[in-house]
Amino acid sequence: PMQWTDKDGNFWMFGGLKDGWSEYNTLWKFDPSTEEWTWVRGSSSCCTAGNYGVQGVPSSSNDPGARAWGGWTWVDTSGNLWLYGGIGNDDVGGYQVMSDLWKYDIANNEWTWMDGPNTGTVAVYYGTNGTPSSNTSPGARAESNAAWVDAYDRYWLFGGALYMPQQGGWSIAGFGNDMWMWDPGIQQWTWMQGTQQLSQSGVYGTQGVADSSNYPPGRGSYARWTDPDGNFYFFGGYNLGYCWNDLWKYDWQTNVFTWVSGPNSNNGLGTYGTQCTP
Repeated sequence: PMQWTDKDGNFWMFGGLKDGWSEYNTLWKFDPSTEEWTWVRGSSSCCTAGNYGVQGVPSSSNDPGARAWGGWTWVDTSGNLWLYGGIGNDDVGGYQVMSDLWKYDIANNEWTWMDGPNTGTVAVYYGTNGTPSSNTSPGARAESNAAWVDAYDRYWLFGGALYMPQQGGWSIAGFGNDMWMWDPGIQQWTWMQGTQQLSQSGVYGTQGVADSSNYPPGRGSYARWTDPDGNFYFFGGYNLGYCWNDLWKYDWQTNVFTWVSGPNSNNGLGTYGTQCTP
């Protein structure tokens, strides 16, 4: 499922998988002060089609379709919850890989469909590196949540599994190492870093040294942080047949990756040392 921590410290969860292949579109909140769950929105039944409404217009009747398999989430400076991607049901109930962007306003209990198509599995469109465009899109992707918000309230995502439409359905194309930024001011995506080639082996450079030629191997990754200076970090992740235990830093102000720690090869063993001793 998609997940957030809001500005008041409540935990939120959307969608997820049950019984193997049954996706849901329920939105839940957990209040740690009372240790109670609240079913906030969405259907108690599986496989519900989305109700998109009008793009950019909030409505009490709007809901993203049922989905799971990982997607990118953000909390903006106003406390709204955002989500992108995942695999599930589109506007007409078709089972698709999503490339839609949604915003949830907690105070008004309303979803807004912000960007992306409401039907179908759509391939990525990179456009020109560093240049925003109304046509540019990360495309259909899932299996990751390496996502951050920068100091200008812009939303970033990295990598994940990319999918391609094909006759009668869709298929996985590979894992990306691409960094994307959504600017809500102009409501456009920008491809910022990484390659257009999928499942790349990566360029590590020298550990601890930032270099404009560095980029991580393609992967889906869930463990991510920001430091007090606003740099983005993510750890590990997987590709089909491979796992990593490397730590990367991305400086959004210089648009440069740094390999911080861990091996520069896949399927590395852990080195535990002494418990509780750094």
